[in-house]
Amino acid sequence: MTNQKTSLSKAMLLGVGSLLLSEILCLFVAFSCAMLAVSLPAAKWFSILCTTGIHLGLMADYAVKIARRDRVEERRFQLPHRQSRPFWMGLASVAPLILLWGLLMLCRLCSLGDFLPAYRLLNAHYFQLLNLLTGSGTLGDVSMGRLLLIPVFFLVTFLCIVGAYWAGYSGKSASDLQYEA
Repeated sequence: MTNQKTSLSKAMLLGVGSLLLSEILCLFVAFSCAMLAVSLPAAKWFSILCTTGIHLGLMADYAVKIARRDRVEERRFQLPHRQSRPFWMGLASVAPLILLWGLLMLCRLCSLGDFLPAYRLLNAHYFQLLNLLTGSGTLGDVSMGRLLLIPVFFLVTFLCIVGAYWAGYSGKSASDLQYEA
């Protein structure tokens, strides 16, 4: 019997893959809801709930699956648990978002063009939130304060991954946590 524990690098790549899957699904939902939002303003809020739910759900699912496999394999082979593992998984998963935000800030600071429309598309899981935060103007019209709020979205994703990993590693389900409260 061999050790089947997912390596950290593979777990990190799976996180980026989950992020890409989230991007594709949320892009579809965001554009579907955007067509409805023309005639029904509540569709924007529905889009926010759907895309955020899809994104955080996929990221949590990824973390729980890795955590459960880690727990089983660590107990089976008496391997030490790495406390920093979910931190690195979460960081790797949000790294593309951080890089894109850095590019957005570079474009804003150096007046390199209006990267904002492309940035919204490349962050479909937060498409409507970004629309609410930045408005419909160009990148130059958006205040630096608003641009500096965007990483809060990444923090939510990061915390979702870390929290879901620890919940999955502990072996508790959502219903178990509900009854303890």
